[in-house]
Amino acid sequence: MKPDSTEKVLENQCFCWNPSVSGTKSEDAFIVRSDGPQFITKPMVFPTMDIDYEGSHFLRPALLEK
Repeated sequence: MKPDSTEKVLENQCFCWNPSVSGTKSEDAFIVRSDGPQFITKPMVFPTMDIDYEGSHFLRPALLEK
């Protein structure tokens, strides 16, 4: 979806976000809730970082250093 999209987003609808950066890839899935997005993908083997943004808390993967 883009900012000028006319599609309706409904509560409890699931979306996947799949950004690409040269040499790497990431994908997240979340469910639209009335109080904000609920992420349903969580980092399992990567280090994590806690992010608080506008009253929402996110657990995100951090950089893996070897």
